[in-house]
Amino acid sequence: MKLKKSLISVIALISLGTVGSQINNSATTVEAKKVPTVYPKAMRGNWYFFNKEDINYPFVTKETFTKTKVTRTYYYGENPKKMKMGTDSKFLHKYIPHTATDALGSDNNKALHWEFLTGYKKEGGHKWLNVKPWNSTNAIGGHEEDGGLFYNVSKLKGHQVLTEANVMHGSKIHNCAHWYRSKKLARKWSLHEYKGFLY
Repeated sequence: MKLKKSLISVIALISLGTVGSQINNSATTVEAKKVPTVYPKAMRGNWYFFNKEDINYPFVTKETFTKTKVTRTYYYGENPKKMKMGTDSKFLHKYIPHTATDALGSDNNKALHWEFLTGYKKEGGHKWLNVKPWNSTNAIGGHEEDGGLFYNVSKLKGHQVLTEANVMHGSKIHNCAHWYRSKKLARKWSLHEYKGFLY
């Protein structure tokens, strides 16, 4: 069960470029005030997630955040330097109302790699930053107007932890996956479940 939830998070990342049949990126359930235009400093840098529950499919994922870009690098096996699976980058872009047809236009294919910030949402005692794919609400975790991915940075058990989660069909923020500043910490704690988060 834990493996399934862990994989959901990774699949959600890969699926953010999926184009929906109709675009409706409303942010009504997220705080509209003080919407950031760049990723906050606490999120920037490298983060690691490690899954070893399934010995037939261990993997490491590295997320690297800058002010306006996130790059996700996927590795297979215990030695990620030798088993790189692929890299996926997304760029923050100011949201402009548009249709699915517009997003698919030849001049807008680059929109497949765009994301935008809708603001913060407080839930479960945590403050979450909501990030959505610019051209779709139908990617995994984006079935409702408050969809997309949610990020929180907290200090847990003495370590900086980036928590990534999503929502489905209006659910509470859940499917939490925890990322750490080093591969060593990720190997030890990635699948640990903390009180106050939904899995």
